[in-house]
Amino acid sequence: MSSFRRVTFIESASCSSSASEDLCGEVGSADAMETVGHAARLCSAEELEGRRELDVGIDVMERREFPLKRILSLEMNWYTSPEEAEGGQATFSSDIYKLGVLLFELVCQFDTFEEKLCIMSNLRHRVLPPQMLLRWPKEASFCLWLLHPKASSRPTMSQLLQSEFLNEKKDCLEERESAIKLKEEIEEQEILLDFLLQLQKGKIEAADKLHDTICFLHADIEEVENGDPSLRTVALLLSWKRLTMNLFIGLIACHQIMRPLKRQFVRVLESALSQDMSILMKISQRTII
Repeated sequence: MSSFRRVTFIESASCSSSASEDLCGEVGSADAMETVGHAARLCSAEELEGRRELDVGIDVMERREFPLKRILSLEMNWYTSPEEAEGGQATFSSDIYKLGVLLFELVCQFDTFEEKLCIMSNLRHRVLPPQMLLRWPKEASFCLWLLHPKASSRPTMSQLLQSEFLNEKKDCLEERESAIKLKEEIEEQEILLDFLLQLQKGKIEAADKLHDTICFLHADIEEVENGDPSLRTVALLLSWKRLTMNLFIGLIACHQIMRPLKRQFVRVLESALSQDMSILMKISQRTII
């Protein structure tokens, strides 16, 4: 069909239908209203479906989130006192309740995170695990005292400080510190005793050396008195030098002077003694000649 014929057909159709427009006006308006309602229902259904998809996406994102946020939310719930959960304000008794939860969490042992969730959820109802009641009965009773559901029945700070549970721990700590201090004092006394014994040993050795020197000196004097008079002066000088050197060595040993100083002083005395002995030997040789 050509374009001219299509246009003619449309014009004739429009002319023929113009007479029946008045009769079908009401029917057309009803159809239009029904079409608009159906479109509105489709739009609302599509909107609901979109919302559902959005909620599902949010749920998936929350599941994929790092678990720290969930753990913090759980801990906030655990540490919330009953009066705060009912909408009341936080008071000193609420802090006591939080202290009881903290003590329970420190004392009680958990094998898995799921076990911890179950036990901590039962804590609000003051239901403690059996292993804690058997192994730590004092800690369990103290936690129950702090976790009392009535704020007026929880202890005050003065009652906490005067409680047997805390004072017993304090006494144990003081006893342990006293034992450690006593052990340190015993070790210090043992070190001091060892030092004194070493010092006494050194003094005894120095006294023995001095005694030997005096004996040698006495023997030399007797030998000089009984021998040649020309050698008395030389022998006396040699004995005096030997006595002087041994006296200084004994004094150094008694007073525990530094080793480098002691060695240097002994070397000086030895060199001086050797020089004096060489001089005295020359004098004695000349005297004999």
